[in-house]
Amino acid sequence: MLVTLIFLLFTIAVVAFHFYALEQGFWFPVLASNWALMDLTTKITLAVSAVVFIVISVFVCYCIFRFRRREGHSADHEPENSKENSKLEGWLTIFTTVGVIALLSPGLMVYRDFINPPADAIKSRSSWGAMDMELPFSGK
Repeated sequence: MLVTLIFLLFTIAVVAFHFYALEQGFWFPVLASNWALMDLTTKITLAVSAVVFIVISVFVCYCIFRFRRREGHSADHEPENSKENSKLEGWLTIFTTVGVIALLSPGLMVYRDFINPPADAIKSRSSWGAMDMELPFSGK
């Protein structure tokens, strides 16, 4: 029971420290006017990671409490004979797939915008030599 409480208090302390750091103004500096989508992607990634951290921490606390050592109880491990394992594996596959999609899709949208320049962009060519640099500019 003590281990469960310590682990739960650690999780609460990590989340509280995160909110404290946000209140103190700890955040990303403004990079450029056109990087808002990349900042949003980073915020989405942090939010998804925070939710997963909290869910896994609470689940570990539940497992530590629920399956603690008790007199008169013994563990029985028969993974081949259990229908519950295939159900659990199915749910874990679904949750993992949704999590990967949630983490990758914002980044793919940023990448799409990054590799497709705007229509009014100025085209230029640059080349780099070992000791000299040539930058022809074909703008206006």
